[in-house]
Amino acid sequence: QRICTTSGEITRALNELQVEGKGGEILIAPGEYTPPSSTGWAIPKGIEFIGKGEAIIKANNSAGVCALRNYTTSTMGSYSGHGNIIIAGIIIEGSNTTKSGISLAHSDNVLIEDCQFNNFDGKGMIEICASRDIKIKNSRFLYYGAKDASSINKAINISCAASDHPLGY
Repeated sequence: QRICTTSGEITRALNELQVEGKGGEILIAPGEYTPPSSTGWAIPKGIEFIGKGEAIIKANNSAGVCALRNYTTSTMGSYSGHGNIIIAGIIIEGSNTTKSGISLAHSDNVLIEDCQFNNFDGKGMIEICASRDIKIKNSRFLYYGAKDASSINKAINISCAASDHPLGY
């Protein structure tokens, strides 16, 4: 179990757990946190990423595609994205970004629970691509949608790989 109180501590904990490859629990203390601007935070397999109190992750337009994403080495041809992940008790503040809050690619067995997503303008607050066994429970989606007719926003956007069974998720 690792308790994080700064953005740097979150980055280090995720990197260390990725290298160890054994999973683990990361507790995020109350506060505001900003993921790395180039990639967002990649959550490796077997991680419980748990907010305690008002743990707010601030997405921004300079981030790669999202604030949080599952770790993946490849997104083509298999379920290579890391799964067995729990994300709970987190507030993701979009500040009207056009990026996603959470992006899951080619993963399985992911639980998103008791999270809140605020102020996203552009993509889905949660993007799920070619994944299976994804559960979203007791979460809130507030203040989303494009400010004009140029784009449409969704709270949750789900797409599947063309080669997968259409109703297999």
